[in-house]
Amino acid sequence: MNRINLLPDHVIARQHRKRGLRAAAVVTVAAVAVGSVWATVASRQLKDIATRTTAARARLNLERERTGKNDAVAAQVAQLRTLLAQGDRLNQPVTLPGAMTLLTQLLPESVALTRLTIEAPVADVADRSKQPTKSAPGASITRLSLEGLALNDLELAQVVSELAAQKAFTNVKLVRSRPVASAGLTRYAFEISIDVPPARAADGGVAQVGREDHGG
Repeated sequence: MNRINLLPDHVIARQHRKRGLRAAAVVTVAAVAVGSVWATVASRQLKDIATRTTAARARLNLERERTGKNDAVAAQVAQLRTLLAQGDRLNQPVTLPGAMTLLTQLLPESVALTRLTIEAPVADVADRSKQPTKSAPGASITRLSLEGLALNDLELAQVVSELAAQKAFTNVKLVRSRPVASAGLTRYAFEISIDVPPARAADGGVAQVGREDHGG
């Protein structure tokens, strides 16, 4: 059945415009709704990404801190091993040439030696066919006298402490020290006395210390 629209043309055109406006309004509302949903989803995704980024940065900082601590511990272990190895070498009994080498290793470059005096023990020329006699205490000890210049009294105290800590040396004493002017700077002139026991006596001392450490 066909319907005949008897309305005037301008009325029909108005109805068409209204229908177009309704359709456009529906499309606009739908677009706004979709845009709102998309904005909400995008905002959630951005917040999730920001949270993950913050957590990743925290983990990275933690790993860096842990790596830094591991590196510091490794450096301390390496330094301790070096000190222990040096202690094992320096604590052994030494001959006079070994003592001189040890001195060159222990004295810092900033300390300038101006004089080194060696008082060697007197050679035993007694008749061996006679009844042997005990030598006087300290008769076989070599005495070293060091004279030089240090930067300051603190450095000088450290040098004396370092020398006194070596088992190869005994009776380490700071004989004298005084500030002096050298090349326009104030330095500390010093004299240090060191006793170097014979290697065999030092061997016995080391063995005795080992027995005491083991309770024997």
